Formats: sequence, C-alpha cells, structure tokens
Amino acid sequence: MSADDNNALVTEPHKGESVPTKQPRQYSTLLLAVVVIGGMFLTQLIKDGLHVSPKKEAPGLTRGDLVLNDETLPTELAGWTKTQFLPALEPEELPEGQWWWTHAWHYQQNPLAAIVAFDQADWAGWHELTVCYRATGWELTKRTVYDVSDIDSKNWRYVVAEFKKDTFERGILVFSEFYEDASPTLPFEFDLFAPRPDTGLEQRFRNRFTNAELADAETPNSEPGAHHERAVQCQVFVPYRQDLTTEMIESIISLHLESRTRFRNAWIKDKLHVSSSATNSHDESSKAQTQINQ
Repeated sequence: MSADDNNALVTEPHKGESVPTKQPRQYSTLLLAVVVIGGMFLTQLIKDGLHVSPKKEAPGLTRGDLVLNDETLPTELAGWTKTQFLPALEPEELPEGQWWWTHAWHYQQNPLAAIVAFDQADWAGWHELTVCYRATGWELTKRTVYDVSDIDSKNWRYVVAEFKKDTFERGILVFSEFYEDASPTLPFEFDLFAPRPDTGLEQRFRNRFTNAELADAETPNSEPGAHHERAVQCQVFVPYRQDLTTEMIESIISLHLESRTRFRNAWIKDKLHVSSSATNSHDESSKAQTQINQ
C-alpha cells in the first residue's frame, strides 16, 4: 500500500465522526498510524516477557474500557492546535486477537505534528512502549524517566524516549500510565547502554519483540498491599528531521502532561464516579521536572 493510500485511510472519519478542519502536514499521519497500530500488534504476537492481565476480554465497554470523543481534548492544548480525531474502532471491527483499543488526536504546532493517544489493553503493571516502537524499526537512542508530583503527592513519572530510523527520520515519544484505580504506574528503570551478554541470534530476535531485555530492570514499586487489575497508557509521539530546540521538547512534554491529566480525569469521572472538580485540574507542566534515570 502506498503512502497516499495510507493517508486516505487514516484521515477518513470513522462513521461520520469528527471531520478534521485541516489536515496535518509532513509525513506524520502515515508514520504515526503505523507506529501506534502496527507496533502494538507486533509486540502482542509474542507474549513471552510481557505483563498480561488476567482480564482477557474483548476491547470496549464489555471489558470496562473508557469511551472518549473529540471533545475529550480541546482544540487548543498546551500551545498546540487539534487537527483531527481518530476514535477507537468498534470491537467487532478489530482484527482477531487484537486486545488494545486506541483513541487518537492529531495536533499541530508548526513545524511539528504530533499524535496524542490513549491506549487501553490487558497490561498488568508497566507496559514498556519503547519496545513497540523498536518492533516497527525505530532504534532507541535515549530513554529518560522524569518525576512529576500529582495532586495527591504521588509521583506520576513519565518517560521521554528518543528514536532514529534510516538516515534522516527521528522521533520523540513521551508516555506514562495509570492503573484502573487512577494511581500512577511506575516505569521500569534500566541502563539503556549497559552491556548485555551475547545470547545468540534467535534470542536477540525474540528480545527485540518482547520485554525480555528488561528482565534485569528494577521492578516498579507499588503501594503496600495494593492490587491492580491493569494499566492504561497515555502517549505523545512526534516525528521530526531537523534538530529540536529545548523549547520544542518542553512543548511536546507539556502536551503529554496536559493530555494525560485530562485522560485520567475522564477515567476518574466515568469509572470511579468522582466529579472532575475533585480530580487533578492543575497544570502539571508548570511543575519542576526531576531527572530520575538516563
């Protein structure tokens, strides 16, 4: 399928919903759709090393997933302008064996185009999203965990990952997760460039598509006695070719922090029956960011 064919598929509104007012430029629509959909599909094909929840039900309302809409995120967010909304497919339209469910919004801040996504699947504990991007051909060059305190004084950490592909293509990913009870999911912490034993070609191939490489990583801590059914995921991905300025990176992070707060608030209101006024409504992007690991 050509790039033009893919663009036509991705930009077509789903069942008449949310016709975009303008289309994202550059190559973002094709690239981002492939990353979000294709990457998670590939990593789900090989289950070894993945944290999978016992809640093995079809995506959607039956599983208890949250249904979002275009208005979940505003037209203007953190200095970015919304250009398109891609609702999650109806459960019966999903490929057989697909357990994740993704709502996505496209945002523009010239010269950058971003996709903001809320992913629901059967992940129990931390889901290392960088593995999915690597499965689609991206090379992970940097991964940093940052610390931001939420309104309950719990540390809701997020990951900033940088990738490269081929000669010119690069991308930056910002993601974080929370459990069904709305408590933060803590990321794995590991040394990206630590030497690893030569495990042979077959094992290296398997590791590329699973979390096996994270086996020696520090397992995230959890509240004493806490039990969580599964985690859901918030992400922002931006492809680029020219170097990003510090201000651009900060703006991308702010887009993630503000969008994830809205996702979490929507979850709390719908699933935990707490009014939005009682949830975290402050601007996380204004908080100090403390580097945890690099």
